[in-house]
Amino acid sequence: MSEASREQFDRIADRYHEAAESWNGLYEQIAVHVNPLLADKVVLDVGNGGHFAYDPAIARRVIALDISAEMVARIQLPGIAKVVGDARDLTGIDDASVDVIAFVFSLHHITGRNLQETFSTLDRVLASAQRKLRPGGTLVIAEPVLPGWLFRLQTWVFPASHALLERLRVGMIFFYSLRQLRERIAARVPCRRGEMRTFPLPVKGRIDPLGGSFPGRISIPSWLHPLRYRLITVPVAADFER
Repeated sequence: MSEASREQFDRIADRYHEAAESWNGLYEQIAVHVNPLLADKVVLDVGNGGHFAYDPAIARRVIALDISAEMVARIQLPGIAKVVGDARDLTGIDDASVDVIAFVFSLHHITGRNLQETFSTLDRVLASAQRKLRPGGTLVIAEPVLPGWLFRLQTWVFPASHALLERLRVGMIFFYSLRQLRERIAARVPCRRGEMRTFPLPVKGRIDPLGGSFPGRISIPSWLHPLRYRLITVPVAADFER
């Protein structure tokens, strides 16, 4: 993630907090699947942004990590360990020290300067998460994904999109297709055979589609939104070798 992204999220922290209320229905759906995974667990929430898509009181310990100090400062819940850090290396988090790692609507913000660098950055983030997880832990990813044809279109316009957002001092975003995301997870994280699960997260009502980049600018009916939200849970094999 570039310095522009760090500055951007510091700049929009207040507006982002308000825009995120339009995603409360998504957070509630995620909690249904994630809360049962948290009892007496150490949780690392990467790209937290001041919002929890689960009940942190269930966990033994929750570490909320974000690249933006302003975002971290908005976490008001007691007992949360707050860390300003980068998802690409998770410096400061001990290896094999975490039971659950959650990326909730954050991976599309962790990009590179071009397509190749963006894919390698995702691989680097997943590899870093795998190192921090204890064997037998769980990786949780909630992401908006694109259908195949829109994903391909996005790859074609990547250079122009990157140039425009760079001029605006806004961090690049890149949405994966569900197939692409699952394949890259499977290649980097030793999941127990056949146990990676994907859950649809239907969206109803109105939603802020630009909340992560231009929060509060527009609100649209959810059926007009081209992105589809998915939750992926990945139980890590208990016997894998690092």
